[in-house]
Amino acid sequence: LLKNKPAFNVYSMTDDMSDREGAKIAQQLLDYVWRKENVNDEIKKMAHHGAIYGSAFLKSYWNPDIGPTMEDQEIFTLGDIDIKTISPFEVFVDPEAKSPFIKDLKWLIHAYRIPLEDFEKKYNISASPESVEDNGIEKQYLNLVKSSGFVGENMNSGMGEDLTEFVTVKEYYENSSPSHPKGRFIIYTDEHLMYMGELP
Repeated sequence: LLKNKPAFNVYSMTDDMSDREGAKIAQQLLDYVWRKENVNDEIKKMAHHGAIYGSAFLKSYWNPDIGPTMEDQEIFTLGDIDIKTISPFEVFVDPEAKSPFIKDLKWLIHAYRIPLEDFEKKYNISASPESVEDNGIEKQYLNLVKSSGFVGENMNSGMGEDLTEFVTVKEYYENSSPSHPKGRFIIYTDEHLMYMGELP
């Protein structure tokens, strides 16, 4: 699975000098992100998931909680690109999909757990804690996921640790449709709607 490593290549659409320089800079930026985010390691984790579960997902997104910091009355982070392998147990896809490609899905949900304390600090709202029954089917799933390895290192996932109190955050991605030409992106829990807008 890893014999041929995937790579991004940027090409200029014209012979114009400025376009070629732009493509060169874009290529250097992608190469930097690839090294900085240790994408090769994430791809190994993704291949591991694919071999065990038959499905694997690599998530590239803008993470507002990392990156350089600035101080303006208070210290805050500027955000940065983040690339992580996520557990297939956290991904729910459109059941009517006729294709395995995300671009062909009507919608997709990434549902992940974070500790209750972290959730309330990040979103500045109170929430009711969820819990996993010790002998329930969900606990058995968590044990299976943990035993496979390469799961708990995902910063958005609580599946690699025993969380006694947590909140399940759901990110809903909806592709372009006649009713929503620019798609939709919604972040919510069973109790709260934290964000609703167009696809980023």
